[in-house]
Order: sequence, then structure tokens, then C-alpha cells
Amino acid sequence: MSSWEKSLDDLTAGNERFMSGELKAKRSDAEIRKQLYEQGQKPIAVIVCTSDAYMPPELVFDAELGELYVIRTPDLSVDREVIDGIEYAVKKLGVPLCMVVTHEDRPGDPEEDEGFSFFRRRNEDTHALIQAAVDKIRSSSALESYFETGAFFAVGATYDLETGAITVFNY
Repeated sequence: MSSWEKSLDDLTAGNERFMSGELKAKRSDAEIRKQLYEQGQKPIAVIVCTSDAYMPPELVFDAELGELYVIRTPDLSVDREVIDGIEYAVKKLGVPLCMVVTHEDRPGDPEEDEGFSFFRRRNEDTHALIQAAVDKIRSSSALESYFETGAFFAVGATYDLETGAITVFNY
């Protein structure tokens, strides 16, 4: 099993714990904070997600402090800054996996979101949006050698607002 597959298994197990309510993460453990301070962060995955309150990755994946390197964007766009963040996580921290994840737009009152079209994905299929982000990451020349050697991989996933389930696709 490759290191990115192990990370994907760990994320999947964390999501299963989240859905079942059998959480392991200690959100305020002083020993974890001390270890992070002394030894630095060693995240298992980069999570690229939308910047909203529906899906906090640290909770959805039942992650301890320092386990996830999270990059949030308003519209899930992957620009140079996002690639730079992923590149840092891969090259400096040894992160083997990037997951691009968001949720389907929730049903709601269109008046509620009036004026915030920047955050809405009008007429755009969520899978297509995620796939476009994954494709940009996979085509990054800065990460090319890591993909070629199998040291790094990127996948797409959706989050179900109703159940809390993460569904991974495209790998």
C-alpha cells in the first residue's frame, strides 16, 4: 500500500468515526500541542475545500491537531497560491495526498444568498468543479515529479450535507 493510499484509508476511517459519533480526536489535548510545538507538523493529507461552515475538515475526518493541511477557497478555484500551498505541504512536510472536497449546494431560499454570488456555483455541476480542481493540481509542473514517482496523489470527493459521508471519486 502506498503512503497516499494509507492517508486515504485514514481519512475514510476518520469520516466513518465522524458519522458514527465514535470520535477519537482530542480537540484540546495539551500533549498534542506540545508535540506539534517541539516536533513540527506532519499532516497526512492536504484538504482543498470551500470556505464555509458546512464542512470543517478537521471534524469531518475526525482529525487531531496537525493531521490535516487545510486550504480553503471561496469557490474551490485552484490558483497559484493554492498550488504553492500544496507544493509546500508536499515538498517540506512530506504530505502524500491531496483531497479536493466540497458539498452539493444546499436547497434554500435564493433571497438568503442574495449578494453573495461569489460563493455560489451557478449552473455548475459539483463533480465537474471538483474534477477541474483535481486536474489543475495533477497538471502542476511544480508537483510533476512527485506524481510520477507515486510519492503524491490527488483525488476528488464530495461531502453529503445530510449524512456527513465523504464519497471519493477519480483515483
